[in-house]
Amino acid sequence: MTACYVVKSSLYSIIINGFAWPVVVAALGTVCFACFAWGTVHHFARKAGEESWARIISLLSLLGMALFLSRTLSGQLSPGWVVACLLFVLSIGLWTWSFAATRMTPPTLAFTGDEPRLVLSSGPYRWVRHPFYCAYLLFWVGTAVATQGIVGWTFALVFSAVYLAAARYEEGKFARSAFAACYSAYALRTGMFHPRLWTNLRCSSSK
Repeated sequence: MTACYVVKSSLYSIIINGFAWPVVVAALGTVCFACFAWGTVHHFARKAGEESWARIISLLSLLGMALFLSRTLSGQLSPGWVVACLLFVLSIGLWTWSFAATRMTPPTLAFTGDEPRLVLSSGPYRWVRHPFYCAYLLFWVGTAVATQGIVGWTFALVFSAVYLAAARYEEGKFARSAFAACYSAYALRTGMFHPRLWTNLRCSSSK
């Protein structure tokens, strides 16, 4: 029996017995969280004196992430961990697409009282009005699906409320701006967090 065979057998045993999967789930979740953290610091615009909500959300996110990693790496995975991995991949993909669409016109941090500069309706914004928040929601639902117990779902629900409030706050800014009519028409054909596929396709075919 060669050393190579022993190593291969050991790796195969680890994978079959499931000990490697918590690491995979934790790694995918960490990639998501790292993208979000990088974007918060380096991509989103900020207004001096209006970062209190961003700090609170960041601290809450760090706590949720720490609990997710603690439960995941201790082997407390639910039977739905495969679904969680798919949600993480979707989250990373949507976040990256949103980042690419806003590289030249980065949005501001949540709950910032700035004046809207444009109505972006291309890229992921063609399908949902708040793709960044949608990516975050996919991630937090993924952490809840991946782990066992009520803690993960509590964080998912809390962040759902936070992002819904942030989205409504931002839409209120548009309603009070010179882009009110344009944004209202955009909102009629585009869902807040999920696509209105039939409306989107009908609008595309009419162009």
